[in-house]
Amino acid sequence: MKAAWHRAACTRPLGSILYESRSIFKLTPRWHRQATIRHNVRLLMEYARRIIAKFDEFNRRWVEGWVFMDVYVARQPIYDTNLNVAAHELLFRSSLDDACSCGDLDYASLALLVNSFIAIGMDRLSGGKPVHVNFTQKLLEDGVASLFPPETVVVEVLETTTPSPETLNALAHLKEQGFRIALDDYTGQPHLEPFLKLVDIIKVDFTLASKSQRALIPRTTAARPGTVFLAEKVSTRDEFQLAVRHGYRLFQGNFLSRPEVAKAADIPPDALASFQLLRKVHEPAPDFDALASIISRDVSLSYRLLRVVNSAAFGLRSRVTSIKHALVLMGIAEVRRWISVLTVTGLPGDKPRALADAAIVRARMAELLAVPAGLSGRASELFLTGLLSLMDALLDRPMSQVVDLLPLTEDTRAALLGEPNPFLPVLQVVTAYEGAQWDQVETVAPALRIHQAFLAEAYANSLAWVDDLSKL
Repeated sequence: MKAAWHRAACTRPLGSILYESRSIFKLTPRWHRQATIRHNVRLLMEYARRIIAKFDEFNRRWVEGWVFMDVYVARQPIYDTNLNVAAHELLFRSSLDDACSCGDLDYASLALLVNSFIAIGMDRLSGGKPVHVNFTQKLLEDGVASLFPPETVVVEVLETTTPSPETLNALAHLKEQGFRIALDDYTGQPHLEPFLKLVDIIKVDFTLASKSQRALIPRTTAARPGTVFLAEKVSTRDEFQLAVRHGYRLFQGNFLSRPEVAKAADIPPDALASFQLLRKVHEPAPDFDALASIISRDVSLSYRLLRVVNSAAFGLRSRVTSIKHALVLMGIAEVRRWISVLTVTGLPGDKPRALADAAIVRARMAELLAVPAGLSGRASELFLTGLLSLMDALLDRPMSQVVDLLPLTEDTRAALLGEPNPFLPVLQVVTAYEGAQWDQVETVAPALRIHQAFLAEAYANSLAWVDDLSKL
């Protein structure tokens, strides 16, 4: 079922009832509250699944004592050795009120999970890929993980989890149900050894493991055959390549978003041609005849542009087959947006599509934040600012060189170079949200007067927009 209905479907019965439940959560004695929560975990999660499927009327008694908070939810890609996105990890942060300092972090975490699955939608969060989700020890022992779909959710066991008989039995039960299990932040800790025969993925934090540990763990860990090792918090291409040689097969980190300036050669002729087109389309008064002529010489770009203009997004009654006709129908604002997107996703070279997709997510989110940030008349400029913010990594060039390739407004140019101006806070909050740097998000967003719920919705909308674009 499409995610678009979630907000409307949940507004009255779910939203208002759970808001009223906040007072119950805060005023009820802790021992009674915890008993109520634990008693209702399975019912609540089962209902969450039913409401998504059937729009059933919400039963108030199932949520007595629960608090559903506004949440930040970001997804971080997990890459395979070919730098294709193999999965995502969901990263959560709750609203900053005393609901999360109540002393019961296990069930505050569950509230975040359920709220994210209902309000945002699993299809928007997953992008059709498996998602890694952290579960605390108590949630594992209470069987909460088993209420999520095993074909979608990879259960992550935190490194602080104690291998008690109850936890090991819970994990064995999850395996029987078809779940994949990942062990987080493993660096050879002896107390985690009982988990090694149960997990499918072992995650090694490259900021915690020494260089010798990174090399030895895949070769010496007493894991079961077929266990996959995941290198997380990989920060450079050199670390990625070294991890591949050591036997790691999955990778997380911001290594793709950094340019390899030392290895940069001349910009390929095809990329230069793409930038010439970008220059043309962003001129103050672009010539549609000249644009149509340039685009028509690129078979791939012509095909993709016609796919876009004939898609449901434009709702045209008759099919468009002429590039010039397509440009006229789209109008200059849409032409600039789509030519920019199609150019970035079509850049030649060895960069993975995931990097271009990340740039488009930034572009769309920056555009959506224009109105609440008081920049409603400059949404298209913010779109371009977000889109170009990863161009240094896509071209392996310093951003100071990238900005000289295009006729940019002074605010876009300054924001890309990190210089103070009205666009910079928008770009900062977008990149901080993308990287789950929640403290920075909560520093910058209030200054822009952007509410937390709007940020979460803008991010989810941007993910869905990019996922839809990939299907064109």
